[in-house]
Amino acid sequence: MALTVTQTDFRQNFKSYMDKVTEEQEAIYIPRPRQKGVALISQDRLDWLEKYAQTEPGTLKHSIAAEHLMDLE
Repeated sequence: MALTVTQTDFRQNFKSYMDKVTEEQEAIYIPRPRQKGVALISQDRLDWLEKYAQTEPGTLKHSIAAEHLMDLE
């Protein structure tokens, strides 16, 4: 599940949101007025997303990466 929070709320509760991202594998979305929004995810999830994106669909490596991403949710 992903959370959407304001910039102000994120700043005020920075540690709490960082803990949610790292300990609970939560994704945090932060919309920004008149600018592109930001998403915060754990390094572990980013690593597996990159592996998934870089492997050929239908291969064992692709399936393994997909399974790890599902386990993180």
